[in-house]
Amino acid sequence: MDGPYGRVGSSADTVLPNYKLGKTLGIGAFGKVKIAEHALTGHKVAIKILNRRKIKNMEMEEKGTPTILQNIHVPYGAVKMYTSDFLTRMIKVRREIKILRLFMHPHIIRLYEVIETQADIYVVMEYVKSGELFDYIVEKGRLQEDEARNFFQQIISGVEYCHRNMVVHRDLKPENLLLDSRSNVKIADFGLSNIMRDGHFLKTSCGSPNYAAPEVISGKLYAGPEVDVWSCGVILYALLCGTLPFDDENIPNLFKKIKEYRTIVLSEKENKKRESTAGARRRLSEWRVVLVCPASILMDVRYIYPIRPVLLLGGIYTLPSHLSAGARDLIPRLLVVDPMKRMTIPEIRQHAWFQAHLPRYLAVPPPDTLQQAKNIDEDILLEVIKMGFDRNQLTESLRKRVQNEATVAYYLLMDNRFRATSGYLGAEFQESMDISEAERKFESCPPAS
Repeated sequence: MDGPYGRVGSSADTVLPNYKLGKTLGIGAFGKVKIAEHALTGHKVAIKILNRRKIKNMEMEEKGTPTILQNIHVPYGAVKMYTSDFLTRMIKVRREIKILRLFMHPHIIRLYEVIETQADIYVVMEYVKSGELFDYIVEKGRLQEDEARNFFQQIISGVEYCHRNMVVHRDLKPENLLLDSRSNVKIADFGLSNIMRDGHFLKTSCGSPNYAAPEVISGKLYAGPEVDVWSCGVILYALLCGTLPFDDENIPNLFKKIKEYRTIVLSEKENKKRESTAGARRRLSEWRVVLVCPASILMDVRYIYPIRPVLLLGGIYTLPSHLSAGARDLIPRLLVVDPMKRMTIPEIRQHAWFQAHLPRYLAVPPPDTLQQAKNIDEDILLEVIKMGFDRNQLTESLRKRVQNEATVAYYLLMDNRFRATSGYLGAEFQESMDISEAERKFESCPPAS
């Protein structure tokens, strides 16, 4: 091998002439992931090498799967079990390629190109160095609010971009949120995502139980964005608390905590009393009353004390006392059981806690893919032209979102400049940021009373 990115075989040399393959980063059901260096720009990428024979074998297993297991009305646990072992691994490859090929957002993992041969599929993706947000939370424990807010702002911007392009992720969790070398979030794993269509509802029960919305685990119809908002609420809780709001080894009990409407009124004194008991693993602390649920819920009052009442809405979870007033106001709005009453992403953007220390490039909704294709960064364009590519052909390829050697170089340069400057986004986002202050005015949510 020649140095850290030496050659690894004649077939790879032929198929990937623009990359020098390095060490294996991981091995999966369909193949492996290798680090590589892009020859023209010198930037690192990750290349998934997927073996067609293994995919075909998985397809044969899928054909033997009982039809009932492909029906969206089967119990949630059964769907999760079979999609994990048979269906999802194959569908995941196709969906990720289809969706990520179009996406271009600083907080969504980038797919640069797909190269197919008779034996393998090579998926060239952004190399993310620092691992999963999940591991970061496990290592650090609960995060300071400023750091948690920064992560949450990036996540919401990426999720909003998905929704603007009619894609719902459906499996948002810290394990699917990667961190680059500068601790920027990258939303990954679109294997369970789906396309939203006007007037149509989704109904597949999928995702991870602890992060799944009540309507998903109940097998109800859902539009899409509202289930991602719920998952974002669980993620925010995990960032700020270092634990999950809904957790139980017994899945039926877990689902009960997630989907039950529960209104609990406690005094501060009773809260401390409950915390001192061995069975009180869920801590409840004082927060302002937020009436964002149907009035009928208020009839279910389990505890009433005359001093300093505390009202908890939504599923069965608690809010630690260390949370700020803003966080205690925001989290319950995200974890409302009724999806019609749950906060939307535009409303999240307007919330005072979210807006604090909001980076300028995240202060406006991201452009959709059609708008991005029209915006070309002149500085990066000139850098690629210096590599020997024709300006007119490159410009046309960028506007039509054509995958070729020149456009891959362009996007690699653009993404790496963002990472280097930690905030520069190029022309794709700059146009959205250039609107006037009056046009991008946000209204803060008034304190609940």
